[in-house]
Amino acid sequence: RLLRLLKIIKVTSSMNVVRRYRSTVEQSFAVTNLLIYIVCTIFVAHWFACAWGFVGNLSDLENSWRSTFSDTVAWSINAPKNQYLVCLYFATYTLTTCGFGDVSPVNLAEYALVTIVMFVGAFMWAYIIGSVCGTVSTLDLLKIQYQQRYDQLNGMLLDINASPQVARKVRSYLFHTERVSRHVEYATLIDHLSPALQRDLCDELGHGNVAAVHYLKYRSTNFRLAIFKRLKTRLFCPLETIETKDLLLIKNSGVIKRIEPSGFPKLYVRG
Repeated sequence: RLLRLLKIIKVTSSMNVVRRYRSTVEQSFAVTNLLIYIVCTIFVAHWFACAWGFVGNLSDLENSWRSTFSDTVAWSINAPKNQYLVCLYFATYTLTTCGFGDVSPVNLAEYALVTIVMFVGAFMWAYIIGSVCGTVSTLDLLKIQYQQRYDQLNGMLLDINASPQVARKVRSYLFHTERVSRHVEYATLIDHLSPALQRDLCDELGHGNVAAVHYLKYRSTNFRLAIFKRLKTRLFCPLETIETKDLLLIKNSGVIKRIEPSGFPKLYVRG
């Protein structure tokens, strides 16, 4: 029981080390999972290659898969590095279901091993392919949502047979909304953090807008955080009139010109 307890403590401490290391890595979980799949595939191919080489050396040269390379003059199959390379080649194309057939079993032990490898490899490769496809499809969820929204609005323009001028303006506007949608999502993601981390991250995210306002610059962090959570990101077209009153407007990019006599500001966007 004491040994089991020590093993549990070691596993727990190792998990804490992994978490501390993971917090310093900027890669997403999707990229990390892809790297894990690649490493696992290499390790499994290595184990199958070792098993294939071990079974091949249980019999003499003429009664094993090594007999295919017995007449090779340029290199010898009995050399360890050459034999491992051939075994790894066989294991890789068997796991990936390529199956060139230039290396094939000869005796019953090799046939038995190849049968096991094909069964295990088929399930493992199907799992890896499915996991990789699922991971790649969710690498950038915000980008996927933006593309789906763009396709839906573009389909709407085609369905209603919009004029080319209006359709061009709508598509040009949509091309600039991806960054805006990301900032909108950031404002909701910050609620998942603790209050202290929200204040720290608020200064990072709001450095270019909230902290740029002279009245808000010297206020407390909690006050700026409350303002930041109530801010709404908007994107306007060039020469568009902002019909808003009694609101705090913070410009991130573009040029604002006030129109007289209404007093409404008119936005001129660069680029």
